[in-house]
Amino acid sequence: MKAGRKGILLWSAMCLLALSHPASADPTGEEQTVRKGPAPAWAQPEQIPPPVDKKERNGSRIWLLRDEQANAAEQASYHHYARQFSTKSSVENDSSITILVDPSYQRLVLNKLVIHRDGREIDRLPEQELRILHREERLDRNMFDGELSVIMVLEDIRVGDVVEYAFTYEGENPIFGGKFMDSFGTVDDDPISAMSYRLLWPKGREVQVRNHNTDLSPAKTDLPDGSSEYRWTARDVRPLIPDDDLPDWYDPWGWVQLSEWKTWGDVARWGVPLYNTSEPLPGEIEEELTRIRSLPKPEDQVRAALWYVQDNIRYLGIEIGPNAHQPHRISEIVARRFGDCKDKTILLCAMLRNLGFQADPALVTTDGWLKHDNWLPSAWAFDHVVVHLSLNGKTYWLDPTEDNQGGALGEIYFPDYHQALVLRDDTTDLTEIKAGGYETSSTDVKENYDFPDFTGLVNLSVETTYRGHAADVMRRHLENYSSEEITKNYRNFYGRDHDNIQSLDSPEFTDDRSRNIITCREKYVIRDFWKDGDTRNKLKGKIDADIVSERLSRPDSSSREMPYAIDFPSRVSSVIELSFPRSMNFDSDSETVNDPSFHYSFSATPDGSRLTLRHKYEAKSDHVPPYRMGGYLSNLNRAYGSTGYQITVPDSWAKNGAQDEPDKPAVQPHKLSSLKSTLIVLLTLGAAGLLGGAFFLLLFAVLAFRMHRQPKPVPASPFQSPNTPPGV
Repeated sequence: MKAGRKGILLWSAMCLLALSHPASADPTGEEQTVRKGPAPAWAQPEQIPPPVDKKERNGSRIWLLRDEQANAAEQASYHHYARQFSTKSSVENDSSITILVDPSYQRLVLNKLVIHRDGREIDRLPEQELRILHREERLDRNMFDGELSVIMVLEDIRVGDVVEYAFTYEGENPIFGGKFMDSFGTVDDDPISAMSYRLLWPKGREVQVRNHNTDLSPAKTDLPDGSSEYRWTARDVRPLIPDDDLPDWYDPWGWVQLSEWKTWGDVARWGVPLYNTSEPLPGEIEEELTRIRSLPKPEDQVRAALWYVQDNIRYLGIEIGPNAHQPHRISEIVARRFGDCKDKTILLCAMLRNLGFQADPALVTTDGWLKHDNWLPSAWAFDHVVVHLSLNGKTYWLDPTEDNQGGALGEIYFPDYHQALVLRDDTTDLTEIKAGGYETSSTDVKENYDFPDFTGLVNLSVETTYRGHAADVMRRHLENYSSEEITKNYRNFYGRDHDNIQSLDSPEFTDDRSRNIITCREKYVIRDFWKDGDTRNKLKGKIDADIVSERLSRPDSSSREMPYAIDFPSRVSSVIELSFPRSMNFDSDSETVNDPSFHYSFSATPDGSRLTLRHKYEAKSDHVPPYRMGGYLSNLNRAYGSTGYQITVPDSWAKNGAQDEPDKPAVQPHKLSSLKSTLIVLLTLGAAGLLGGAFFLLLFAVLAFRMHRQPKPVPASPFQSPNTPPGV
């Protein structure tokens, strides 16, 4: 399902593949979609500001002008831009223009292409070659939208040139019934000398305007024919560079939204007829419904219908023209056995309604923007559709585009999309969404290291249990990858710490989909566990709780102005048991970190020849506010410092099997300190001795390596964060 604006404008230096061709060579109607011609009479092009002086530049990319105009009565929009090429880099990287157009309802008119150079204006439009590509930029998400990429590769562009160009879109998607919707940005990641948005609004119609992260307001002019002109302008707009890793709901950009829709109820009533389930169901579906009716519990019937659509209708979207917002016919969906979120939703709604349940489509946005009712009513506010189910006084949210989901109906995972618009005639407002399956999602790893002696040979057995959404994710991996790939990736994961490790067998998986629990068992032999120690006559070995340390997420910079996103929900635990051939002199140890964003606990429990290390981590929020970043990093360092243990023993034990020195204790395990603590120790060493300094420098190097390791590769990772739903 599409969301967003009418068209996309890109500057790029791209490879023109065999799919591209000059527009003049196309015999199938693309010349009718794209043509060169004058600007519409109603457009009023803005003047281009003078080039920016070198001393005043802010980066190599500079927009001198971004001028956009919309005519609601004509269902057309005019776009006028000027860009200054200030550096060799900008010439190399930005000397092509790409404009997207949907030929099912749009026409693109190229109005202007002029190079401003040394006081001259060079008209390039007449001879400019157009290359038209069917690029299908969302094909990696199994979506076909039919959009064309119209590319102009600019010739003879030089440092100091200003490229001015303009184009007009004619036509709007008829699925919206002529309702006007638009938006424009008030800030960019490049500087803008002059920004303007102009709206021509017809008499007798009402438009709503809402600002987001901006206080820019329009100047309104009443025109002689009764229509109105709104104009927003800004000068010398500084760029915005957002922090990395923002939560999906956080929007740092300034923009203005315009909409003719008055209420969310109006949008809902527009969408209801698009999801008409009165069509007779195909025989295949009727047979499946007969089987489902034999299940005794209503919850089991709902789950069976959901699993049927998830498992039998593959995800593939043909979102061309009206079908960007309207599903295909049910008979067509079943015959093709594929569909996008709209298609899968209407099929599931039809099946559930046939079974006697109250099921309705619900529009959501997967980016989390629709939070706290901050949008104006608009059909553009959504990019996904799911199913809203009412059963026995309870509300359930179901996503038929997910695959391989398991668990009881009340435990099926559903993300926190914040709010949804349920498509019913009696809907008046957005509905709050209660995320599902967060409480049941967890990953638990138990590792057993069995040391028959101290020669370096260790038998390692691993049992990983995935529950809830973690099991959903692993089930997809198991379906998509071969046993050989999984075996290799799992072995390579432990091979990061142990060079000489061998798989004794392929990982063994058991899957209880009804309870949504997957268990994986692995067996390895490590032949070189012990390494030369940092002091003479010592050997050392390292143990890491990777499942926990990989969840301790750290931003690229501690200086932030925006919230930092962390993986949520996330609940993991690690139990590491080490069994030695003799009694060891280990002390008990523990650590607890209770941060507002996460909870972490660690304990080390010795028992003669055994040592058990327990780690637990649980995210308590999906983000860290910027004002809490210092405390978060401090707590993160505390937690991180106990996720790795280093054990040191006399090298004579490897030679004599530890039998000749029964009374000599093992050296105490060394808990890998946090980066912050290590730096403090290094700074306080002073001139205490080169040997001691070298030891801590080595420890720092080991720690730095540990903190920047790559996570276990897909598909083998038991610790892989859940992927974005395939229907998004």
